[in-house]
Parts: sequence; C-alpha cells; structure tokens
Amino acid sequence: MAETKQAIVPLDVVPAGETVLLQEIVGGHGILSRLATLGFTPGTPLTMIQNFGHGPLIVQVRDARIALGRGEARHILVQADEKTAARIDPRFVQRTFVSRRPDA
Repeated sequence: MAETKQAIVPLDVVPAGETVLLQEIVGGHGILSRLATLGFTPGTPLTMIQNFGHGPLIVQVRDARIALGRGEARHILVQADEKTAARIDPRFVQRTFVSRRPDA
C-alpha cells in the first residue's frame, strides 16, 4: 500500500497552480446554496488559478473559472497533498492524515 500525507486547509491559502479536492463547505444555508450552484460540491477537484494573498481569487471548478471573495473562499475546506501542503503556512493547516491506497 502506498501512503501519502494529506492536509485539510481553507481554499484561500492554496497557492496558484495547485489542484486540491473540495472536502467540506462550512457555513449556513446561504453560502452552501451559492457555492453549490457555482459547482462547489464535496469531492470536486479545484485548481487555483490566481491567488495574490489579498483580494479575490480565481478558481477553476469543473469547466468554469470562478472569482471568489476571500471571505467566501475561507468557508471552503480542501484536501491538499503533501507537496501542496508544504507550500502553505503551517498555521493554516487544520489537520493532517495519512491516506492509504493500494499500489497501482
């Protein structure tokens, strides 16, 4: 079995160029509905197109590029692989876990 370390982080700290997996959206009915309508659902791969560390960010979701406010992006928790997590300030990593999967 291959083991890889994974981390759960808010979307707003993911560096540009990285692809992560949407894990959970934390918030009330309004934010959940808005983001689901835009294609943000658990299990969906997200690619960060633009993130300057302030202001809005641009995320590739399915076949669309979506601009999100930083506050909205904080509600989205994503699963980042070890390489991506290493590029993120450790203060923002909420939890880590080891993923075990059979070798291909």
